Amino acid sequence: MTGTKRVFAGIEIDLRVCEKLVLVQEDLQGLIRQRLGKVTWVRPQNLHVTLKFVGEVEASLVERLQGAVATTAGKVEPFSFKTSGVGAFPEGNRPRILYSPITEGVDELVSLAKGLDEAFSELGIAREAKDFVPHITLGRVKTPQVRIEMTDVVAALSELPLGTTMVRDVVLFESLLGPRGVRYEVLGRHTLAGVTLERAGD
Repeated sequence: MTGTKRVFAGIEIDLRVCEKLVLVQEDLQGLIRQRLGKVTWVRPQNLHVTLKFVGEVEASLVERLQGAVATTAGKVEPFSFKTSGVGAFPEGNRPRILYSPITEGVDELVSLAKGLDEAFSELGIAREAKDFVPHITLGRVKTPQVRIEMTDVVAALSELPLGTTMVRDVVLFESLLGPRGVRYEVLGRHTLAGVTLERAGD
């Protein structure tokens, strides 16, 4: 296997949660347009939780990364997490990233991310410099010259329930840039402890 691949490990979102997140994106889009902002929105099929972003690696390393994900996932029992509200990085009055926070199941996601970070570091992948904050990216603000005030919107939507995702596996994705934007291809799906392949696909 030659060349490079741009990869990351993450978790797919429950379909019903995705549908609610798309409605939130649509509401935010109108509000931001009124405030002269522009956002590149994450497409519905790309909504996910990133556990560990790797970036460009030699394609020959992918098999070893798959093994690291499988080993890490196999040490974790299935769990669920809840998604609620809207947040902004770095802050509401100068947003660069709009996201939906994870409000329950945070400890499990953090533990899983740390396990992947450690396992990948043994393969030469740099450790994370910042603490992991579980979230689902909704969009990226593309108007740096405009100060978009979103603090009121974030506060108003802070407790909006968006649903629960049951985690039964961890996915190693490849990020591919095409004429219609970014798409994610599943390179490998690795089940958590005690989960069979049949159940993971339910």
